[in-house]
Amino acid sequence: MSVDVLGFGAVPLGNLYRALPEREAAATVEAAIEAGIRYFDTAPLYGLGLSERRLGLYLSGLPRDEYVLSTKVGRRLHPSARARNAGIFVDSPPFRDEFDFSRDGILRQVEDSLQRLGVDRLDCVVLHDLGLWHMGSTEIVDAHFQSLEQSGLQALRELRNNGVIRAIGAGANELTLCDRFLALGELDFILLALRYTLLDQSGGEFLGRAHDSGVSIVVGAPFQSGILATGVTPGAHYNYSTTPLEITRRVERLQAVCLAHGVPLKAAALQFPLQNQAVSSVLVGMGGAGEVTENLAMTKADIPETLWRALRQERLIN
Repeated sequence: MSVDVLGFGAVPLGNLYRALPEREAAATVEAAIEAGIRYFDTAPLYGLGLSERRLGLYLSGLPRDEYVLSTKVGRRLHPSARARNAGIFVDSPPFRDEFDFSRDGILRQVEDSLQRLGVDRLDCVVLHDLGLWHMGSTEIVDAHFQSLEQSGLQALRELRNNGVIRAIGAGANELTLCDRFLALGELDFILLALRYTLLDQSGGEFLGRAHDSGVSIVVGAPFQSGILATGVTPGAHYNYSTTPLEITRRVERLQAVCLAHGVPLKAAALQFPLQNQAVSSVLVGMGGAGEVTENLAMTKADIPETLWRALRQERLIN
């Protein structure tokens, strides 16, 4: 399977930070299709089903064989008494999510995603949020890993063997879990978020190990959830939260070096992960037609080697 260098992240379609009007959401996906983007990633968590429903509707006019569709498993949706805000997602439908990496849970989740997306098969399924950041304790993480190893992986193998899915991946933003995912021996790729960017290259050594193991890497959140796209502006997001002062100062230094070389910070942020041979694609959340056009242009912007050299000299990248 091959994927675009720039993948369409459908997180904003789930009303990330703000309610995205239906017309604007549809125009975003339409712009991506017209621009030739054919790799789309979503998840049940994104707006508690809203992102999947919207993406499936907007892609319905495109022949199924012409695009790569990825969603996630591990968070099962259940009807809830009332609609609520789901953390960073606003105006969510009336559901709640629950972690479930069991065989029955994964089979049910894939079936639910197929219905929301309106398709008969998926290209990629990604294990979602299996880690301390989201679960809170090693005991809970270990229990879900045990469930995955005992029966969940079997379900994914069956789905892959039956042609319902084509590739199995794992989403990770905690490096301590990356090698544990690699040791499962079943993964085709890892979606590494936040750990190989202009602000954080801590995942670099792991990328080498994954490459040597034949496991592909998709880099997610190359803008560190916002600030590497917007630059230093009021309310800029870093790791899906407010930006600490030391990060603000580091971004200011990055901006200054990029400006001196005539390169937009956003272009450098998008192209940096692609310098590593282990990385197949960068996955970017897009919440407007203008963002699609700009992101695509940034992946094609001319970046001189002198910029990367200057960033290394300033110890901003390693």
